[in-house]
Amino acid sequence: MHTADAAALTVSPHRYNLPLDAALAGRALAFTDVEDAFGWYDDERANVVSATRQAYACGMNMVAWRLPAPLFTVFSRRGNWADLVTTHRVALESVRRVGDPLGEAWVLNNLGQALGRQGLKEGIDLLEKALTILRDRGDQVGEAQAAHNLAEVQYLVNGPEAALPYLRQSLEVQRAVGHSALHGATLNNLGEIYLELGRLNESVDCLTEALPIFTGIGSAHGQGHVLTNLGRVYLGLDRQRDALDCLRRALAIHQASGDRPNQALALRFLAQAQLASGDAGNARKSLTGALAIFTELDDSARIAEVQSELASLPGETG
Repeated sequence: MHTADAAALTVSPHRYNLPLDAALAGRALAFTDVEDAFGWYDDERANVVSATRQAYACGMNMVAWRLPAPLFTVFSRRGNWADLVTTHRVALESVRRVGDPLGEAWVLNNLGQALGRQGLKEGIDLLEKALTILRDRGDQVGEAQAAHNLAEVQYLVNGPEAALPYLRQSLEVQRAVGHSALHGATLNNLGEIYLELGRLNESVDCLTEALPIFTGIGSAHGQGHVLTNLGRVYLGLDRQRDALDCLRRALAIHQASGDRPNQALALRFLAQAQLASGDAGNARKSLTGALAIFTELDDSARIAEVQSELASLPGETG
């Protein structure tokens, strides 16, 4: 459990977290950097799933919920959604056995976000339960995180308009608690929503406010998200040079952090900017790289979309 905590903290130091008993902390492995932490995770991922199931079967409920919970970010950046859902369904049963409301809210938050990213309405129900628990318990940081995640899932399931009130709720709580990483993330998501609604100037305002927040706390991952969205907005504003600059910077960040899904997205949007700049050759290379990653992640919907985009490039007959 402590090594999982250490790996998650190395990958995402600003993540939401409930403290673990420090008594066994000396037994945890230490990680020098993000690549080192991902190396441990890649080697141990199957064992994490097995250990979670075995702990539940043996009645070791604390282990069964607390082992996978901090690893949400790591599962997510590797695109291992099936394992995340499997471990967190076990974790939810286990934390309810233990009777830890804040732990239950954390697991509901993780599981709801994972299911929502797959377009499942169950994710909304779980996140609403998490939000209620956290509000009732006075955990304002957790409440802001749950509202932020609920907005993201509402967007994925019901569209951008449904997400706006939850993003505004999250921002309101954040102003009270001063959580910089979450503040930046919500501004980024609000910028993305405005982008989807065609409100490009409002999108730029949110994203340019978010970028220095992430820079100030040293969150390269957050900067990568913002730069990807800024690149998309600049593309919509016919600012191709700015779009190319942002998307190249975003790609470099996601490559350095080992975030495979966001590497693929950055490559896909970079291809659009390259094509808009008349560089069909590099656009083809970027789309081919994106296709390889989406294939690795078994993301069938995006595989089909990128294949279609490749086929429509100049010189392709399909």
